[in-house]
Amino acid sequence: MEFLIMIMMFNMLVPQIFSQVNDYHIMQFVLGWNPSFCSKPDTKSCVNPVPENFTIHGLWPANAYANSLYLKMPTSWKEKQDLKNDMALLNQDQNLVNSLHHVWPSVVPKFPAELFWRHEWAKHGFGIRAQIDVKTYFEAATRIHDTMIAINGKTNLKGYFTGVGIQPGKSVTVRQLGRALNPLVNGIDIRCYNNGTHNFLLEVIFCLDKSSLYSFISCQRAYRRTGLVQLTRSCDPNDPLYLPS
Repeated sequence: MEFLIMIMMFNMLVPQIFSQVNDYHIMQFVLGWNPSFCSKPDTKSCVNPVPENFTIHGLWPANAYANSLYLKMPTSWKEKQDLKNDMALLNQDQNLVNSLHHVWPSVVPKFPAELFWRHEWAKHGFGIRAQIDVKTYFEAATRIHDTMIAINGKTNLKGYFTGVGIQPGKSVTVRQLGRALNPLVNGIDIRCYNNGTHNFLLEVIFCLDKSSLYSFISCQRAYRRTGLVQLTRSCDPNDPLYLPS
């Protein structure tokens, strides 16, 4: 079966828009390649050495145009208190917190993991808390990684690449990347950034039906299902993507 890959240029900021809850159609499970993130000019000092693996960046509501959404950010005093209470509730579950440190760490010491999680929940989760509470949201992220990525004898998304001979420090074609991830789903989204010379693979995005978070769906089919016209893409699929080490 022909693999389907959606490619999106990562122009320093992920394409995002403000939206209401009823505007989101899918969830995006986003895994970032740490060496690419840490090589960006605007990234603060990363840990040394930088882990050569993929870790969770977020679980994002998205619309049919592949834009991840800011939903309803906490602004009122009550909402800010709710946010504070949500994070306190999360931190009470030490097993979940330990799991998050493993699959959703921060590689920037000045931005510890707990702040990272709070940022992602405030930005992408708080607005859908009527549908997904804070513990369900973070439990879903760990479960998706542990039961839908870390399978087939792999412990990290990296294993799907190295298993077919794609090594860090080397380049990969879009076709090779798609073939490597076909055991998981036939249809992903990727983001890259250009350092002036090369396109670096920055993130791999898996799409999930918002009503069932535990099965991947084709991103291309999900985006088109609600009327998407083919997006303008700046990462040329004919150019190699580099996985810096």
